[in-house]
Amino acid sequence: IDWTIAKQHLMLELEKLSSDKVDLASLKEAGLIRSNSGMVKLLGTGSITKAYTVSVDQISNSAKEKILAAGGTISE
Repeated sequence: IDWTIAKQHLMLELEKLSSDKVDLASLKEAGLIRSNSGMVKLLGTGSITKAYTVSVDQISNSAKEKILAAGGTISE
């Protein structure tokens, strides 16, 4: 298996998220990712002040720190 192809990740910036619940389904629903996307990697570019409930495939350390600092939660 070519993991580069099999594990295509869509990189999202935190400031583009608009709902409290952040997971594959809600991102598709909001039109932030394509409907055929299978995995998501969340990056910590930018800043947030809203508490998110996050459940994605991968999350950068900076995104994790910012989500927790804003009072959010992360399911792994």
